[in-house]
Amino acid sequence: MRLNFLLLAAAMTAQAQPSSLATTDDGRQLYFASDSKIFRITESGLELFAALPADLPGYHDPNIQPRVYLPMVTGDGAVVGFTSDAYCPPFGACLAGAYTTGQLKGRMAGSPGQGTLSLSRNGKWAVLTARDYGSIYPWPNSQLIDLENGTAIWIPFPVYPPVAVAADGAIAQPNHYGGAVWKPNQYIALPLAPQGPGGPVGISDNSRVVVAFDWWETGSQHFLAIELKTGAKTTLDWPTDPRIFVSFHGISNDGTWVLSSRSDKPGTARIHNSGTAEFEEIRMPEDEAIREGVLSGYGNRAFFVTASRRIVVVELAGGRPTDVRILCECGALKAALADQ
Repeated sequence: MRLNFLLLAAAMTAQAQPSSLATTDDGRQLYFASDSKIFRITESGLELFAALPADLPGYHDPNIQPRVYLPMVTGDGAVVGFTSDAYCPPFGACLAGAYTTGQLKGRMAGSPGQGTLSLSRNGKWAVLTARDYGSIYPWPNSQLIDLENGTAIWIPFPVYPPVAVAADGAIAQPNHYGGAVWKPNQYIALPLAPQGPGGPVGISDNSRVVVAFDWWETGSQHFLAIELKTGAKTTLDWPTDPRIFVSFHGISNDGTWVLSSRSDKPGTARIHNSGTAEFEEIRMPEDEAIREGVLSGYGNRAFFVTASRRIVVVELAGGRPTDVRILCECGALKAALADQ
């Protein structure tokens, strides 16, 4: 697909680093946070999507800027969620959940409640990760919310945003026993080493595959996919040098494709087949280091933020990269028309 992007980089500061990438199932919409605002890229170009005014009534601390961050988008692009920090009272605890609010725009509009918002790809579920006033701990004030009927269920263990939420409301989170998948009335323990620094980091939209990190006594990191129904594990990557770390960037809706990168090859990503462990490498332009990435729900497109604040788009077909190009020079103070 050929796209025209108007790179309105003048809307962002030179110091702004794009982060928290989120994309639709087909990869035709991309959202990211930068400079306390949220931007969107579509076929029409780059635009400011959400921001808060700097002079909010009652705002007291000039060192803490009102912000919107952590964008989420449903697979069809009809609902966009994000989190806003809008108000910090004098002598207050500015990390308190009461001043952090989930927001929805699009087919569903408004706020589902206080806390840091995570959104399922089908738009049915939200997780609000809240904090007690003055507390750094995100439990027990986190909720799974059915956005269709407003039902809220308290999550009985700590969860840390962003939370991957499957279409059936299942979430995968680490715990002292290695990790588990939880949804109302169901708890599935994962075959991971207890008391380690690993745990699940992603779950496919159909709840078929969980992606997780496991750690061995040698200190090496074990990156794997777990078939939830059978418990079968497929090793996707296993650096033998404990100084090498793997970063997880995304999983396709059906659990087939997993996106990652490694610290020893910072300018290269990998797209893995979760069943066969086969992978293809994706090289960034000029071998620039990858800061973060995201995979579309269909697995047909991946996006990356690089060290120079570029956003790179990769076209994928059957787990193979077919095109790699720069989508946005997001750190440059200039506007340009790129005809891709």
